[in-house]
Amino acid sequence: MKKIFSLVVALLTLASCSEDFLNLTPQYYPNDATFFKTQEQFTQAVNGAYSALRGVSARQGYLMGEMRSDNTHYTRYKADRGLHILYRENIADFVVDDQNQWTNEMYYACYTGISRANTILNRIEGTSFPDDFKNQTIGEAKFIRAFLYFQLVQCYGDIPLHLEEVTGADNAFLPRSSVNDVYTAIVDDVKDAIEKLPAVKFPQNGAATKGAAKMLYAYVLMTKPDRDYATAEAQLKDIMNMGYELLPDYADIYDTSKKNGKESIFEIQYQMGDQGQ
Repeated sequence: MKKIFSLVVALLTLASCSEDFLNLTPQYYPNDATFFKTQEQFTQAVNGAYSALRGVSARQGYLMGEMRSDNTHYTRYKADRGLHILYRENIADFVVDDQNQWTNEMYYACYTGISRANTILNRIEGTSFPDDFKNQTIGEAKFIRAFLYFQLVQCYGDIPLHLEEVTGADNAFLPRSSVNDVYTAIVDDVKDAIEKLPAVKFPQNGAATKGAAKMLYAYVLMTKPDRDYATAEAQLKDIMNMGYELLPDYADIYDTSKKNGKESIFEIQYQMGDQGQ
C-alpha cells in the first residue's frame, strides 16, 4: 500500500510541475536567453561570423577557384583513387554532382557565416548601444554577408536568399532566388557597409574597413550580369587614396609577422600555433 501511495504522490508532483519549470535555460554555455546582451557578446558574435570565412579560403576555395582556371592542372594519381581525389578532379573537369565533398563544404561554410550575420543584424536592432558601435557591428555583419553571397552566387548561380535570422521551420527552407536578386541584395549590403564601416588604420586588426567594402563593391560591379565598370573604377580610385601601398620588399607579403599591412585590403585571419593542443 505504501508503494502505491508513493507512486500516486510522485505522479501528482510531476503533473503539477509547470512547463516553465521544465524548460530551464542551460547555464553552462551561451544561448538565446543569456547571450546578445552586451557589446562584448556582440563582438564575440561578429568574430564567430568572420571565422566562417575560413571555409571559403580552405581547400574548397582553391579547388573551386584555381582548379577551374588555366592557372592549374592535375595529374592523375593512380596509387590512391579514393573519393576525395576523384571529387577534386571532378571539380577541375566541371562534372560535379551533389555528393561532392568540397562543393558541399563551400556551400555549408557560406551559409554558416550568413546565418551568423543574420542573427547579429536581427539581435542588434532595438539595443541601446552607442551609435558608433552599432554602425560598425552592422557594417561588419553586412560586409561578411555580402562577401559570402558573392562567393555563393559565383559558384552556384540561383541560391536561397536568407536575409533574416532563421527562427524555425517556417523560414528555414526558402526557394532559390535568381542571380539578379542575389546581386541586388549583395549591392544593398555592401553599400550600407561602406557607409557604416570606419576608414582603414594601420596596422590593421583584420576587421572589415571602408576600403575592404569598396573593394568588394568594385568586384561585384565588374562581375554581376549587368556590368558597371564606371562605378567600379570610381571605387578603385577611392581606394588608392586611402593609404594603401605596395610593400618595398615583395617577400614581405608572405611574412606572417607583417600581415594586415599597407598592401593588404582584407585578409581572412588565422591564429598561429596549436594553443597547447
